[in-house]
Amino acid sequence: MWAGVDAFHFVWKKVNGDFDLSALVNLVGSGAEDHRKAALVVRQSLDPNSAYADVAVHGDGLTALQFRPVAGAETAEVRSAVSAPGSVLLSRRGAQLTMSAGSAGRTDPFVPSGPVTIEFTGAVYVGLGVCSHNANVLETAVFSKVVLRELPATANNLNPTKVHSDLSVYDLTTKTVSVVYSADTLWEAPNWTPDGKYLMSNSGGKLYRVDVTGKAQPERVGLDAGYEANNDHGLSPDGKRLFALTDFNGVYVINAATREVVDSIGGLGTILTGVAFHPTAPCMYVSSRDQGMVGTVNLQTDAVVRSQTVTGSNIQEVAVSRDGKLLFATDIGNSRLLVRDLTTDGSPFVAYAVGTPQSRNAFDVAVTPDNTQVYVSALAHGSTAIASTAGVVMAAGALGTILSAPRLGKLADRIGHAPVICVCLLASAVLLALQATAVNNLELGILRFVTGLCLGGLLPAITASIRHTVAPASVGQILGYSISAQYVGQVAGPEIEIHGPGGPTLGLRLQASNATVRRLAIYGFGPGAGSGVRGEAGREQLIRGGERAAADERVEPEMVLRHRRRGCAGVRVPTEVE
Repeated sequence: MWAGVDAFHFVWKKVNGDFDLSALVNLVGSGAEDHRKAALVVRQSLDPNSAYADVAVHGDGLTALQFRPVAGAETAEVRSAVSAPGSVLLSRRGAQLTMSAGSAGRTDPFVPSGPVTIEFTGAVYVGLGVCSHNANVLETAVFSKVVLRELPATANNLNPTKVHSDLSVYDLTTKTVSVVYSADTLWEAPNWTPDGKYLMSNSGGKLYRVDVTGKAQPERVGLDAGYEANNDHGLSPDGKRLFALTDFNGVYVINAATREVVDSIGGLGTILTGVAFHPTAPCMYVSSRDQGMVGTVNLQTDAVVRSQTVTGSNIQEVAVSRDGKLLFATDIGNSRLLVRDLTTDGSPFVAYAVGTPQSRNAFDVAVTPDNTQVYVSALAHGSTAIASTAGVVMAAGALGTILSAPRLGKLADRIGHAPVICVCLLASAVLLALQATAVNNLELGILRFVTGLCLGGLLPAITASIRHTVAPASVGQILGYSISAQYVGQVAGPEIEIHGPGGPTLGLRLQASNATVRRLAIYGFGPGAGSGVRGEAGREQLIRGGERAAADERVEPEMVLRHRRRGCAGVRVPTEVE
């Protein structure tokens, strides 16, 4: 029961909703494997690679909340501070799974661990599992006082922002992952302390020291949000000073013992994103992403002694080889690994391509303890392309409008404005709804372009209808209502989209409906309908307005007549127009 697939004996019951499963657990005999286990289990399915969580009591006493968040993923675990418990509890509340462990006699309270987040769907398999960890060995476990308490279902949105963080340690020898701390808040940038006992990590603009045994809660370090530190920091090799990077305020120096800020270092540029230390020399290296620069700091004086810029780069992270001979840096903008020879003073960086800038961007870099390998993490669908991609996608709609407006405007003059408005309005509404379901940039860009083609027919046709139909004294007012209706949809739609399920659809409908509001305003059903146009005087005013429009804009008399008849029923038409 580990890694990507499981093989064990399982007795189960299907459960809908939340539950508490508890039992006294005892593995019989000394066993052949320390990792034999007896477990309380919940699984999405009976497939070997199913998403699951369990409270596993191991043969060596280790107790852990093991979990695979989605089918096929690697198993991770949260270890309990209680060893060889007699009594264990597995609880589900929506998407949250927790473990509790205590002595067999329950003389002391349960010690909780977790939660971990798994979004199960529908009925789940809940029961008892035994795994020998060796296919050639038969192991026996005794479960007693088993209690399964089924509870009403809880929605999976206990964490509405869908943010969950696990601070994990990956063992390079056993290739296993251990979760030392979990939270439904954002935690970033864990770094080891030199003694290997703690991780330094950021959350909510604050810095914490986290015990890697998982037996204690994170301990706050004296750096609050007022310092405007970002999520990057480093601990000096002697463990005495912590360096916290900022976007615009340089580097703050913190006394590791008192956890108070004692100094600051400037002159390193802006948007500081990476920090590394030389293993033998008193040097610290700090990267400035947007300036493509690496600064060297003398740790004896806290002074910047060198700044080296790589033209056209965006340097994200830095690392130094264990022998102090090489400096590594990642260029996230061009997806490159940059390497500099530290044995030669002032040597340039040499660049090596990593993936492609569009699909995989070199992000973080680390050197293995034996100094034989360099690990480079990459961002799938690199973030540096987001701004340019968004610009192209947004511009696609405007391009469609530019291309279609003259042609559809001419078509409206020939066949009438109403058919063009109705068809384009319906097509726009459908296309806006489809945009909410787009799954990639190309699909969204195409939909925006076609939507722009439709809007290119709406805008001139609606404006022309107002000019030809509304009394001259009211044209400006109705045009104003028309434009206001458009922007009401553009403002209200995104606001509605932000708030809860169904928002995007309603928001898109609101944006699409602005043309309908504008059309109603034209024909006397909306704001300003018939402003000052009543009785015989009003009819004469409409007639004169129509004649003026025909004269000024060279609109055929029968075109004026058609709009006049549809817009104002009962208006007498002059003999010469008939």
